[in-house]
Amino acid sequence: MVVARINMKITGMTPFLEGSVCHIRLGWVNPQDAFSFTTGQFATLSLPGEEKGAYFAIASSPEEKEYVEFLVKKTAGISEQLVQLKPGNPVTVEGPLGKGFPLDQFKGKHLLLIGVGTGIAPLRSVFRSIVRRRSDFRYVHLYYGALTPAHFFYRDEIRELRKKDIQVILTATTGDGDWAGRTGFVQAHLEEAIPDPAKSIAFLVGMKEMVEQTRGELIRLGLKPDQILLNF
Repeated sequence: MVVARINMKITGMTPFLEGSVCHIRLGWVNPQDAFSFTTGQFATLSLPGEEKGAYFAIASSPEEKEYVEFLVKKTAGISEQLVQLKPGNPVTVEGPLGKGFPLDQFKGKHLLLIGVGTGIAPLRSVFRSIVRRRSDFRYVHLYYGALTPAHFFYRDEIRELRKKDIQVILTATTGDGDWAGRTGFVQAHLEEAIPDPAKSIAFLVGMKEMVEQTRGELIRLGLKPDQILLNF
């Protein structure tokens, strides 16, 4: 797949957690620059004229042709600048990058989508594509863990997945008075989701320790290492 470096513009922004995380939609300045990508891939975002950017997972699906979306967590550097931009501001995009999660290879499989925090971004790309072709796959489970209930991004959208025959399991590391869902680490709740390990594929996104622990749990439950995929 060819990696492009093109100019895009912000066409929408949705803040989370008082602006510390922001969903950003980028539209094409020149429609002929539009690139194709695989679910789960990522891109480098930078400001025009600056060579140094940062990696962000694509949060929209390949079928959404008019824009590309990202979930940006405000930290030092380019991400702090990005969350302060306004609709119409230009952004330079270099991508797509990484292996992604190639759904076409796994038709007929049981899919496990497992992620934490802002790692929901590449999984959003996946499940938004799956709902357009739900009959291609067997069971689909989304396991999404967050620090607290307030840290679940796209929560309303994710809840709607249950209406589309996708099982959703939310786990908060720390609950609160209004949280009636599961608590603890997401990898502690996987056992019920693997009725047929030989026909299961896991798409895994998270920090190194979480990935290692989750991989170990999935192997204990019967998956082989080549059935557990990362997007890079």
